[in-house]
Amino acid sequence: MSGYVLIVERDPDLQRKMGDALKEAGYELASEGEMAWAQRSIAVRAPDAIVIGSPVDDGEGFRFADELRRAPDTRQTPIIFVTSRFRGANHRAEARRRFAPAEYLETPVQTGELLARLAALISPLRESEPSPPSSGGVAVGAPPRDPDQQRERRDVERRAKQLDADAELRGTLQRTPFAQLLQRLYAQRASGSLLLLRAETKKIVGFAGGYPVSVRSNVLGECLGQILLGQKLISNQTLTASVSRMQREKRRQGEILVEMGALSPYNLEGALVEQMQAKLFEIFSWRDGSFMFKE
Repeated sequence: MSGYVLIVERDPDLQRKMGDALKEAGYELASEGEMAWAQRSIAVRAPDAIVIGSPVDDGEGFRFADELRRAPDTRQTPIIFVTSRFRGANHRAEARRRFAPAEYLETPVQTGELLARLAALISPLRESEPSPPSSGGVAVGAPPRDPDQQRERRDVERRAKQLDADAELRGTLQRTPFAQLLQRLYAQRASGSLLLLRAETKKIVGFAGGYPVSVRSNVLGECLGQILLGQKLISNQTLTASVSRMQREKRRQGEILVEMGALSPYNLEGALVEQMQAKLFEIFSWRDGSFMFKE
C-alpha cells in the first residue's frame, strides 16, 4: 500500500479525477468537501498526505493548512495545494516554504504529476517511520452485533422462503453464471426479486427495468459498519459506540455516525454505494449455487 491520502475538494469532478488516479496507484483514500468534516476525518485517522483543492483560491485552504501545522499529528504531514487560480511564482514559493513539506499544483491537474509529487513527499517520511510493534498474537474481540444487519438477515430468511415457493425462473449458477443471468434479466427489462443461494448464504437482489437497484444479504459481515471499518473511515471504538446507540435508540447507523461527527454526509453516501457494490460483486466469485427469480 502506497499510503493513506485525504482529499479536500469541493468540485466533485476534480475530486473524482484525483481520487481515481490515487486509487489506481494503490493509495487508500478519504475525500471531503468541507474543511470541518476534513478535520473530523483527520481526528479519526491521521493521513500520510493531504490534498487541499479549490479552497486555496479564497484563502481558506491556507488557513486550514495553518491549523494542520499547529496540530502535533499533522505538523509534518505533506500537503499538496491544487488551485484553479494561479497567483504567480511568489505565491507558489510562499506556499512551499511556509507549509513544507508541501507542493503547489494548478488545474487542470495532470494526474501523473500529482502522483509523482505525492510519492516524492511521502516516501522520505515513511522510510523514517519505526516499524509497528507486533500484536503478540492477541486476539481481537468479536465485532459488536449490528441490529440493522440482524434485522436484514431475518427479513432475507423470511423472504427467501416466499421466493422459493413462488419463483417463476429457477436455475443453477453452474449452468447460468451470474454475469449471464444479469444480462438475461437486463434484456427482459425485468422487475422483481432475484434470490441467490450458496450453502448458508442467501442474497436477494432487487431489479427495476432490468437494473439491480438493491441488495440484501444474510451475511452479518456485509453490514455498513464493517464496510466503514474496512475502509478505515471509522475506528473500532466508533463502531462499537454507534452500534450501542443503534440498539438503544432504534435508529440507522449512518444517521448516528453523522450525528456523532464521525462521518460526513458525503462519505456516508459513498459508503452506502460501496456496501451495495460489495454485496453484489461478491456474487461474481460464486462458481456454484442456485437462483430463483420472481417478477
